Amino acid sequence: MRITTGKVRNGSIDLQGEVLPEGSTVTIIAPEAENTFELSSDEQAELSAAIEAADRGETVDDSRVRELLRRR
Repeated sequence: MRITTGKVRNGSIDLQGEVLPEGSTVTIIAPEAENTFELSSDEQAELSAAIEAADRGETVDDSRVRELLRRR
């Protein structure tokens, strides 16, 4: 899995510097205009690693997440 960015042009997504194989399945996350954010290269790599870990089933139970948040 990899993370990349792009822009919608004429109804199609124009990836910046990436070429994906024809027929690739992609997931699009389109933030609201007022809630946009950008990730640094390091943050993109961290997010990619987290997604890969989740794909392998390496997740944290929601009750554990709530417990960790309460401790803050």
